[in-house]
Amino acid sequence: FQRKKIAFFEDDETWTTTNGGSQVTTVSRPEEWTGKARQSLRLYCSAGSSTASASCNIPLNLSVFSNGKTVTDNDLISFHTFHGTRNNLSCVKIDFSTRGTTFAHSYRAYIDEEKFTDGDHEWTKFNIRRGAFTTLSGTPDWAKVSAVRLTAKSNTGGVTTVHFDYM
Repeated sequence: FQRKKIAFFEDDETWTTTNGGSQVTTVSRPEEWTGKARQSLRLYCSAGSSTASASCNIPLNLSVFSNGKTVTDNDLISFHTFHGTRNNLSCVKIDFSTRGTTFAHSYRAYIDEEKFTDGDHEWTKFNIRRGAFTTLSGTPDWAKVSAVRLTAKSNTGGVTTVHFDYM
C-alpha cells in the first residue's frame, strides 16, 4: 500500500475560499480527536443552487510514489467528506491543475450526491481511480500538478455544508 499526501487541511496549508469556505476545527474525523491533526476544510453552500469552492497552490508529482514506483490510472486518490443535509447536496468536484490556480490545464472528478453516505451529518470515504479524472481543460500532466480546487454545489432544496479531510 502506497500513500502520497495531497492535502490534510491543517494550519500548514493556505486555502483561498469563495462563497463560504473556511478551515475549521469543529468537524474532524474520529481518528483526529487527539494530536495536531484536528481541522477540515469547510465549504458552505448558503442557498439553493449555490456553489462554494477552495483552492490551494500545492506542488505535486502524482505520476510517481516516493519509493519510485510509477502511479497508474488504477491507483486511488482518497479523501474523506462530512456532509450536512444530504438531500440538498448536488455534487462535489475535485480539480488538479498544472497551471496554478488559473486551472487552465486541469483534471476533474465529479461526485454526485447519491455517492455520499445516506443520512445527514455523515462521513464518507472516497477512493477515486486516477483514471476516472477527466481532462477539464488544456493539456495537464500528473507529474506537474501545482494546485488543487475543491467545489461543493447545493441543489434547489437549500443550504448544505461539505467538509473535506485527509486527501
